[in-house]
Amino acid sequence: REQLGPIDILVNNAAIGPYRAFEKFSHRDFESTFRLNVLAPLELSQLTVPDMRRRGCGWILNISSATARPPQGPPFMVWDQKGGHHLYGASKAALERLTVGLAAELQEDRIAVNALAPLMAVITPGVSAVGADKWIRPEMIEPVEAMAEAALALCCCDPAKSTGRLLYSLPLLAELGREVRNLDGSVRPASADA
Repeated sequence: REQLGPIDILVNNAAIGPYRAFEKFSHRDFESTFRLNVLAPLELSQLTVPDMRRRGCGWILNISSATARPPQGPPFMVWDQKGGHHLYGASKAALERLTVGLAAELQEDRIAVNALAPLMAVITPGVSAVGADKWIRPEMIEPVEAMAEAALALCCCDPAKSTGRLLYSLPLLAELGREVRNLDGSVRPASADA
């Protein structure tokens, strides 16, 4: 605040979660996953909402995951059987419920609270570090720039009209008619996504 002034945009993007069979989850795994993926966004929202209220508007964007959706089956996909993402997915489902609750509570303050997830996998250093990328086929990957463009759209939307939404990057961009751009804002060549 001293360097940049009041906070009017909060993007909760940090996440953690073990990817292994449920018998191997520990109490510490549960605590760290829910502490970072659910409690931290709540506490950061509590710290920034006063600035947003004073300014008369604001934006909170919680980054979620497709793993928040329950697996479809039986039969279940191999990813759901062997990927070990259940604890991580449960925390992201909790984050999505928190998102809608905060949106309802903060709507009259003109503070938009939304959740955004990639439609497909985004290969981040964290995804590679836990080995989750071994389950992801190339056609199931979307560029990080799609998430960045969708996040930008949600952090400058009309808070009165776009709040409490649980969204996926590529469908949101299609809905808004926005193209995926490079991270520097330049036009992304069509061949970059092929």
